[in-house]
Amino acid sequence: MWLNLMLSWIFSLGISRSGANSLRPGPGSRVPTPQPSCGMLSLHPTVACLGTPLRASCTLNPSCLQIGQAHPGDIVWRLNGETRQLPLNQSIAGNGTVTVVTILRAERPRGELSCYLSHRSNLYLLGMAEYQAGVPPTNLQVKHCVSFWGGNITCYWDPGPETYLPTTYTLHVTEEAGRCLWKFRDAGTCVSSRESRSCTIPVENLFASFQVRLTAVNLLGQASATDKCLHGMSVVKLSPPEVSATANRSDCFHVAWRQPNEELLRVTDARYEIRYREMDGASWTQVDVTAAEDVPASKDICGVSPFTNYSIQVRALYQSDASRWSDGDPSWSAWSHKRFVKTLPAAPSRGPALWRRIATPDSDERNEIILMWKPLQPKEANGRILTYTLRWQRIGQPAVVACLTLSLQCALELPASEEHTFFLTASNSVGQSPATKLSIPAGQAPAEAIEPGYLYSLTISALSDGAVRAAGSTSAYSKQMAPFRAPTLHPTRVWPSQVEVQWEEVPLEEQGGFIRNYTISYEEQGKDAQAVVVNGSVRRYLIVGLAPDSVVRVGISVSTDGGSTQGSVLSIRTSSFDNGKVELLLSSLCVGLVVLLITAALACVLKHPLYVCLIQGYLWPHVPDPAKSHLASWLPQKLLLDLGNFPVEPSKKQRAGYPDFPFHGVSGVICAQQEEMIMCKSFVESTWPAETSSAGDKYSQPLQTILRGDVTTPDQTQARRQSKVEYSTVIVWAYPSGAPPRSSAPWSQPTPQSPESSGPSREPGLRICSQSPSCEPLDGSCWQCGQQPDGGPASLGAFPLLRTLVVEGSGDLQPNGDHPAGTLSPVTP
Repeated sequence: MWLNLMLSWIFSLGISRSGANSLRPGPGSRVPTPQPSCGMLSLHPTVACLGTPLRASCTLNPSCLQIGQAHPGDIVWRLNGETRQLPLNQSIAGNGTVTVVTILRAERPRGELSCYLSHRSNLYLLGMAEYQAGVPPTNLQVKHCVSFWGGNITCYWDPGPETYLPTTYTLHVTEEAGRCLWKFRDAGTCVSSRESRSCTIPVENLFASFQVRLTAVNLLGQASATDKCLHGMSVVKLSPPEVSATANRSDCFHVAWRQPNEELLRVTDARYEIRYREMDGASWTQVDVTAAEDVPASKDICGVSPFTNYSIQVRALYQSDASRWSDGDPSWSAWSHKRFVKTLPAAPSRGPALWRRIATPDSDERNEIILMWKPLQPKEANGRILTYTLRWQRIGQPAVVACLTLSLQCALELPASEEHTFFLTASNSVGQSPATKLSIPAGQAPAEAIEPGYLYSLTISALSDGAVRAAGSTSAYSKQMAPFRAPTLHPTRVWPSQVEVQWEEVPLEEQGGFIRNYTISYEEQGKDAQAVVVNGSVRRYLIVGLAPDSVVRVGISVSTDGGSTQGSVLSIRTSSFDNGKVELLLSSLCVGLVVLLITAALACVLKHPLYVCLIQGYLWPHVPDPAKSHLASWLPQKLLLDLGNFPVEPSKKQRAGYPDFPFHGVSGVICAQQEEMIMCKSFVESTWPAETSSAGDKYSQPLQTILRGDVTTPDQTQARRQSKVEYSTVIVWAYPSGAPPRSSAPWSQPTPQSPESSGPSREPGLRICSQSPSCEPLDGSCWQCGQQPDGGPASLGAFPLLRTLVVEGSGDLQPNGDHPAGTLSPVTP
């Protein structure tokens, strides 16, 4: 155990003494390089294009470091001082060494890569290498070349995109024969850096053709620009001219120049430009000049201001005939050095602006009049003003000098009852300005009568020979002041989170000046005060972002150029709810209350069936069903049948509403009620013949039934007819004699059954048998076909459709249906 501890201590000492010190490098620290036999870092390539991969291998000799056994995962990479987790591309172990290979990309133009061994929480430097990255030169272009009279050619170029590597640019200029047909002699080369972007090569003869070639080379490649062929004199750039300037007039100055070193044989071999400006001016005025033959180059510049300093420059452009086929053109020379000139003075161009101030007349009725004027601007004075002359003129008298001074005012005491006219002029070394005229009418109010803070309307009229030639008017304040009062605020609309305030315009006589803006200040409880400035034309403002049911204090101030005036403060409480929400809440409560009351009322009503029946009878009245109702209630009190075709006198029953037919017969009404369907069906489905008696009977007319315009004539004889209606079918047998004929056929077949009889009644007379709802013979006797459900009496009035029944005819009615002699007509409503 002790042996193991000693070996571990020795190994740790061995590692530290081998040069791979157990230092934990920081971001700016340098780790000592280990002994060459313990580790090595190789990087390939060391110069690469940006974004391309680099192959790095770090070799470790564990025996040198006395650490026993090392693993590829113990290698730590750092790039530009930052730890990187680089992918492990390959691991090689042999002869006791460990080699780790990784791939990284050249993301920056410069980089420093280092590898470390991580052992017992310490990092040991194994190796370090640097790389460079960039791009080869591309898009190289020669912009233009110039030749100087001193015998050299200078070319300027565009180096193209940044290469991030040291790049060498070489300019080759070769003198050629003709138009660059073949090489005549080597003119020379020039090497330059990227920063200069130009190079100059001396030449012996500018009256020749030259081929220009530019190349650029760095560690990643090379590029060449397109060759140019140019004539030496086509790209001449002259030297800046030598300039002189003099002023010989107040509105002109003279400029002269010459080319140095006798660069031009004739002054006309070049064009010229002159530019000039005032000393404190910002822009230049430029003039093109073409020199005259055999005359020194010069130019008079006129139209300038008197007594003004000017700065002047000149440049020249060589005019060449060889530029028609050359790849270059002449260039303007640089501007010459500045020359300064000051034009001569002139008489002032206008008189000073004149105004007056009148004091209150004294006891002698004399006014103290103070005349004031402003100094002329430099372009108006045209020189240094030496004196101001004020002349005074009374009506009908010549003007006399009242003041001769260099000051800007003059005080006079004159009669207040007279009109006075004044003339003011300014003089310099050249002359006198035009006179400024001012007239003061008799009894003119003082100048003090114009008060500040009030708006005055001014009208100016131009008089010529006593007539107004032009006039203009404006409004102005003599002096603006703060408004005399501020407007009053009024709340127009209030919401839970917003308040809109409005104010009226301050009256004109209280504005004190032109209103520029209003300042709305407001403060909410528990919050900081805020202010907002609005334009002077605004009359309302909306304050937002407030809390519901809170008090906000709102104030307003109005401002002019002369000051501001603060108004009163208005306190406004925001509402708790929006108007729409309150209306919606009230509407909902009202609707809910109405629904609740209706529901309660219905609940109370539904508990009492009597109320339910009353409501149903009122809202949904009962419509009787003709098949189930008593039809007598539909008729008037009297019922009459149309018996106009019968020759007999109406009996008492007919007059009473019941027809009494002068023949015997039986009629049956078969109802459609469900409970009587059995009896009615047997009655209806039976065969009932109709017969007539002898032809000599006065009732030998065939039976005719008229209903709804349906008439059965005597020719339409038939043994039996029947019809079913919604509630009944009527079958009539007519007997002309007092008793129905006897038949061999028994009445029992197929006759309807009833509780009291097995066939039709054999009593003389006309009988109507009603199966439902009642049964009552016309003569008072009854054959019971059935019983009405409600037990009420039966009568013809229960069948209103029989009112138009007309029966006529003769013959015998045979129950067996053999050879009918009469007509059987069913009545169908």
